[in-house]
Amino acid sequence: MPKRPIVVGVHGSHGSQAALRWAATIALGQQRELVAVRVWEPPILAPYAPAAARQSAVDERAGAVAGLAAAVQEIGDNMPAVRVRTVLATGLTARVLLSLAEGAELLVLGRHQPAAQVSEASPVAQACLQHAPCPVVLVGQQEQLPGPRVPGDSLIEDVSPVHEAVR
Repeated sequence: MPKRPIVVGVHGSHGSQAALRWAATIALGQQRELVAVRVWEPPILAPYAPAAARQSAVDERAGAVAGLAAAVQEIGDNMPAVRVRTVLATGLTARVLLSLAEGAELLVLGRHQPAAQVSEASPVAQACLQHAPCPVVLVGQQEQLPGPRVPGDSLIEDVSPVHEAVR
């Protein structure tokens, strides 16, 4: 039976990059697949908004694809042994992440403020913390990566510098 993957949300912030690096380190140590997820919503503007203010859905999607590829490229350059699968999805971010967390070992999300309390997390992070079918880890942009890993070690030892909620 294959090991369950680690799912990580990627959206381009420093916090999400830190979360991606943290999740890749855990995935490597646990010999798990890393699923890097970028969710985007096509822009919805009032029909009377100036055309110059609108970015086409094609351009929005291209930007999401490029952002996901750039984020994952850093992992490939620094940790080539990590198995990474990328997912580009359209929809509400929390719903997509919660759906992909079904069957996952862990859901990892970035947070914007290094010292933020769970109650100060973004609406997406709060929804995931409340409804995820697996443990959720919030990683801040200043978090330290865990030390060397031995396959089979407990994940709990690695989450001490971050907030974790277990459902």
